[in-house]
Amino acid sequence: MEDSVETLLRSVSSRLAGLREYRAMYDRELAFDFDPIRRFCGNRLWEQNSSAILAFFLDPSETHAQGDVFLREFLKLIAAKSGYKDFEACPRPSLVKCEFKIPDGSPDEGGQMDILLRFEDPPFHIAIENKIWAEDQPKQIDRYHAYLEKQAGKHVLVYLTSDGRDPSEGSMKKGPDSGRPDWLVTLSWRRDIVPLVERWIGLCRAERVREYLKDFQHAINAEMGGGMDMSEETQVAEMIAKSPESIEAAKKIMDAWYGATIKVFEKFKQDMKSYAGPKGLDFVMEPTKMWGKYEGFEFMRGSWDKYKIEFDFETSNLHDLAYGIVYKNHPLDRNQDSTKRLESLIIKQFPPNGPQDPPGATFPVSFWVEKENPKYKNWDTSEVLAQILAGESSDLYKYIFGIVEKLGKVIDKAEEALR
Repeated sequence: MEDSVETLLRSVSSRLAGLREYRAMYDRELAFDFDPIRRFCGNRLWEQNSSAILAFFLDPSETHAQGDVFLREFLKLIAAKSGYKDFEACPRPSLVKCEFKIPDGSPDEGGQMDILLRFEDPPFHIAIENKIWAEDQPKQIDRYHAYLEKQAGKHVLVYLTSDGRDPSEGSMKKGPDSGRPDWLVTLSWRRDIVPLVERWIGLCRAERVREYLKDFQHAINAEMGGGMDMSEETQVAEMIAKSPESIEAAKKIMDAWYGATIKVFEKFKQDMKSYAGPKGLDFVMEPTKMWGKYEGFEFMRGSWDKYKIEFDFETSNLHDLAYGIVYKNHPLDRNQDSTKRLESLIIKQFPPNGPQDPPGATFPVSFWVEKENPKYKNWDTSEVLAQILAGESSDLYKYIFGIVEKLGKVIDKAEEALR
């Protein structure tokens, strides 16, 4: 097995190197990374904009002018995934709405569904809860199910995530048999929606619409593909599918991926400690927790009484790096004159470009979301992990060192003003 794993790794590495050389040669003619959807949606496929695009194509009355072609393919997918096989022939929906707010809902019953489709004859509802990076809200699926159950006819609640996982325990109460109910359908953006969009492209008769669908498909893969584009993924999949030995080796590699990234982050931790120590800084990081929302790493100094430098991933899975100066101890009385003076000194030098909490909260003084440097925005890519392995000579390390040096001087100056 060890030989087959090494052989597969070498083969894939060689093939990817060839593909990337080809991309570099022909990028000007083919614009491989052209991604207008994400570029003009804040460089992300957020739940809101991706839901709006999906709802647009599911609505037969929209300006794509393809009628119910897209909707029918979607209904086939839901029929195949659910316990309901009799609604593929449903007429056009009477309602397709994004951000459908449950009317007159109490806190225990209300909420806002990402997409709701309502059919009249026979009566049927399909609700879509789109979870790309956001976490489940308490009893969210239970609340939506309670509303749908009160409506006429049958219903399906689609839980759409990057990986097709089940709703969290806090979002949905498990039944006595812990089985998945017929009304719940779990879908994956990569495994289900990308192939669905591929079918839409094949059925679409309008070239302008086809090109937009291709852009949408590209954006989904770029958002959730871990840095691998579709051509690379196709090539790797073909290599793996050549033999049972390659499939087994690929499975071993996949199973070892989490452990491998932990080892890379352990190296990152040691490198950062080696950098921080001589500069009188303490570095804090827990490699096994890096995948959670608002997880990351931080730098502190003994002489810093109130503040520290923090790097956080604003969403889970090492996505959306943000950094800045935050309060060292919580809670902190932000109404004290000394605190106000420190804040004014810091913000004067570095006005925040990220959202700021109101007075009395415990979050940033000055915080920056990584918008201008998408290269280091997401850390679940092979490129970023390779930079960590390269160590202090890498551009990533120089980038982090530069931020720490800059913000450290700001904190030093602010706190010195009070001594």
